[in-house]
Amino acid sequence: MIEVIIATYNRYQTAHNLALNLIESTKAIDSVIIVNSDSNKNVLKSVHPKIKRISTSHQNQPYQRYLGYRVSTAPHLLFLDDDMELIDSKVFDDINSLFEDQKIVAINLPFENNNNFLENQPKGLVDAENKLRKIIGLLSGYPMAKPNHYICNGIRGSRLSGKPIEYLSGGAFAVKREALYVNFNMQLFSIYEEKLGKGEDGILGYTLNKQGRIFAYPEKCFVHNDFKDSTYSNSQKAFTTRVLFSRLYLSCEYYRLNERSIIYAYLRFYHYILGRLVGSVVSYLLKPTKIKYDILMGSFSALVKSLKFKFHDSLKDNSNWNLEVTKELKGN
Repeated sequence: MIEVIIATYNRYQTAHNLALNLIESTKAIDSVIIVNSDSNKNVLKSVHPKIKRISTSHQNQPYQRYLGYRVSTAPHLLFLDDDMELIDSKVFDDINSLFEDQKIVAINLPFENNNNFLENQPKGLVDAENKLRKIIGLLSGYPMAKPNHYICNGIRGSRLSGKPIEYLSGGAFAVKREALYVNFNMQLFSIYEEKLGKGEDGILGYTLNKQGRIFAYPEKCFVHNDFKDSTYSNSQKAFTTRVLFSRLYLSCEYYRLNERSIIYAYLRFYHYILGRLVGSVVSYLLKPTKIKYDILMGSFSALVKSLKFKFHDSLKDNSNWNLEVTKELKGN
């Protein structure tokens, strides 16, 4: 059986509607766990026997997903964003079938992306699809990753379906419960708590990849809708700061998981962020716009914040966050 975990903030009704749709679409779902950090404490509680509502004071998606994991009991878990929409229910039978393979610990699920904010982010020279891409990438600290591979600074290669892959797609992915959060660094939760986290899915997938194989599912079974009220789209400057600053943690964690010196992580990150800064300055000077100015300011902000960051490679954050989970579950 499969349990679905949906983390939501100020969109409980959206998450609840998704849960009902999933339950009505298949008998393979044992329950849907909605982890809600809604600021409105009077949201309607579901009376459906297959829907569990867990409340948290933390507006922190990776922590909320972990809280859902702690509540779950099914061997197979499906994590979904609250703005997902199911378009093909056969994915549930396929998840159970794929997990019969003992080597597969997770499934990367592709989806149709209808998010205008993310899709309309300005592209720089480093994103150009031409023969200069590799050279520009090396010079600017943004090297090309091989297809389905995950490398330092949270950089991912293009996705090839039906093959092993080293990362997950954040809006929709399935995992074997027994493999999840093994040797996982919960400093990620602390970074998200400060509204500076991004790339949770990539590093979670790369951590799982150390436990077994991740399968790239070939068909899109979900649509990622854009309700235009995402916390990410509130400020281009804040979004840029999050994206760039988070690359330092992702780089450190990548090297920790590969048992290599964290010094390499810092060197690779500063090469990366300096490349982003130079690119942002050049782009703004060539054609000044409000969005390019915000990206430039966000890049500087990320650089300043990174100078104060200390990576916790001893997993010392884990005990504090596990104590927080125990406290919150008692309150539910």
